[in-house]
Amino acid sequence: MMIRSQREPFVPMSKKERRRLTLSAILFFFATAFFRLSLWADMYYNDLNFEEIVFHLMVPLKGTDPDIVRDALIYTLPVAILLTAALTTLLILSRRTRWKWQLTLPKALRGRHRSAIRLLPRKNPQRIAFWLSLVFLIMTILVANNNFQVFAYVKAQMTDTTFIEEHYVDPENVALTFPEEKRNLIYIYLESVESTFADIESGGAFPANTIPELTRLAGEYTHFSNRDRLGGAQQVTGTGWTIAAMFSQSTGLPLKLPIGQNAMSQFDVFFPGVNAIGDILQEHGYQNMLMVGSDATFGGRRSFFEQHGGYRIKDYWTAIEDDRFPAGYRVWWGFEDVKLYKYAKDELLKLADTDQPFNFTMLTVDTHHEDGYRCPLCRNEHGEQYANVMNCASRQLTGFVEWIQDQPFYEQTTIIVIGDHQSMDRDFTENIAEDYVRTTYNVLINSATEADPARTVNRQFTSLDLFPTTLASLGVSIEGDQLGLGVNLYSDQPTLLEQFGSEFTTRLADRSSFYNDHFIFID
Repeated sequence: MMIRSQREPFVPMSKKERRRLTLSAILFFFATAFFRLSLWADMYYNDLNFEEIVFHLMVPLKGTDPDIVRDALIYTLPVAILLTAALTTLLILSRRTRWKWQLTLPKALRGRHRSAIRLLPRKNPQRIAFWLSLVFLIMTILVANNNFQVFAYVKAQMTDTTFIEEHYVDPENVALTFPEEKRNLIYIYLESVESTFADIESGGAFPANTIPELTRLAGEYTHFSNRDRLGGAQQVTGTGWTIAAMFSQSTGLPLKLPIGQNAMSQFDVFFPGVNAIGDILQEHGYQNMLMVGSDATFGGRRSFFEQHGGYRIKDYWTAIEDDRFPAGYRVWWGFEDVKLYKYAKDELLKLADTDQPFNFTMLTVDTHHEDGYRCPLCRNEHGEQYANVMNCASRQLTGFVEWIQDQPFYEQTTIIVIGDHQSMDRDFTENIAEDYVRTTYNVLINSATEADPARTVNRQFTSLDLFPTTLASLGVSIEGDQLGLGVNLYSDQPTLLEQFGSEFTTRLADRSSFYNDHFIFID
């Protein structure tokens, strides 16, 4: 057996062959890029769901941390470009070579009409490349499905459920009775903070407690838990990323965008059919403000809060306008929490110096994955940067709460501290025991409603339940103790998760015509 070469006359590519070559190259490029992007997302995010991917594909990416975009592009594009260029070059050379290369078979393997196998040039290399690229693309889709449950999402979108329609309670049809002297609300979303990050003895999943100050606050004030120690809310469909968490806690609804419809056109009018807590508080004379340490436009946050409660927005851009730091200054997603808390103190004093009750909502950012932002205040008490950042966030938040408690307006103010969603930092969470139920952190400080200790432990609840619970903490009486799909945790009513268990999560994932028609696509 040997390889022989023979010079042949050059035959140029036909138009049909060039089209096949172009199509093969494009298909291979997208298959490779998609494969690399899937690998990057799986490494960068923990338990990323396809619903979140769909949402961010439908809303502008303005405001995204540029480092994340850069890392994704660096991981994806160079390899895809180089491999596509290599494949294209090989296809061209295999077709255009003037030499015929063939493998001569030994006598024992020769057939009646075949004594050699043609190696180059192949008659249809583009066709072979096309089918190989198609197989590669299918394999990539299967990998993506394994990582992000793509098929489960598509299946859910093909299953129309009436669950939301049957159990949704419209706040407009519920009698809400505010106290004569309205209380202020300070609502703090802690980025990616879980009760999970406490030590095992306290109810967490780690050997050492990375959030000792938050653990202490939960023990001193009202804390709702899924166990008899530190715990919290379980994460369900449509609540697992920041805007979804903010939306669900404000409306009692999961954040869902349907596929197959022009949902993108609705972005400028963000869920016009929902009645959020901002709408309710504004109607009752509150001034609403949202403060974030990034561009508030990202993920639709600006649209949602401006359109549902007329929130005044304080973000990265207003911080520059207010001379909090010079133009061009940027760390992490915008600016770090140490500056955010100082900004918040100044704005709170201004809000308190008015005759209106206020709702001040803020979102921290230092504890965002991957590994968080380590500021000068962070100590090196743990073996991982993310643990040190969590520990730093715990101290900073507690210091901020103590500052509020020293202010004259505190007596008439309820403080709610909530982990927005479960952390997506894969490295930090990979060693958590499989049977441990991860939950987001919560504590309600200086609540107007006293909680029955028996109703704060061993509860099964989600972030949807925080909508009516927040109003109840302000002393608001809620007819029926349910708003949206959320149940007032101070009440004797069981939550929908307690009533339906895992079916609740399944039904939330299914397509709901009622949801689409009443909350998104309003004529």
